[in-house]
Amino acid sequence: MSVFKFKQFSVHQDACAMKVGTDATLLGAWADLKNAENILDIGTGTGVLALMAAQRNTAANITAVELDEAAYHQAKNNFDISPWANRLQVFHSSIQDFERENKFDLIISNPPFYDHTKHLKAAEEQRRLARSTDTLTYADLCASASRLLSPEGSFQLILPTVAEDDFVKIAAANQLKLHRKTFVFPKATKAANRMLMAFSKAEKSYSESSLSIRNAGSDHQDYSPEFIELLRDFLIIF
Repeated sequence: MSVFKFKQFSVHQDACAMKVGTDATLLGAWADLKNAENILDIGTGTGVLALMAAQRNTAANITAVELDEAAYHQAKNNFDISPWANRLQVFHSSIQDFERENKFDLIISNPPFYDHTKHLKAAEEQRRLARSTDTLTYADLCASASRLLSPEGSFQLILPTVAEDDFVKIAAANQLKLHRKTFVFPKATKAANRMLMAFSKAEKSYSESSLSIRNAGSDHQDYSPEFIELLRDFLIIF
């Protein structure tokens, strides 16, 4: 599918290695955007996270960073044809080299999470770089987020549950404290396989919850009420 249609915008994705998927849409709908005037999307890919943020927060300016040149151009086009083009901008850069004098209230990311030292490489180079930590390790991601985040801001992302312990330790080493976490279950009868997490430099009260994408039945389209409610404003199937 070269174009993924949402209720208020469309995402062209033929030039991107990683297409629009459940991880990005979950994070885009789950992220706490309250009081965020300046938002940064690290590794924007198609730009879907930034576009969801623009729809949800009509006052925010959203900056996106993308290393892959083809994905950068595609995200730029998706931003330009969206209803919020005047509030969206994308830079062709690695996050390690990206500099901004003013800090961000919110940083969001659906980062590459396959450990390049442990997992087989995808045959296609573009897809491999988008999926694995070759060009963006957890340490680099946390260091960059800490450098660019405002003192009261929040860094929010989605990762596999197996990465939680390592990532929380790396985040702590970069003065980022976990203050919100949601376990994501692909189905009510299966174990959680994703973790939505929010970190901050400031001390904040901790909250924990869970979310099931599908109910216990065999129907692939049997989505849970909480998943439908979360994505209702975005997905045309709801």
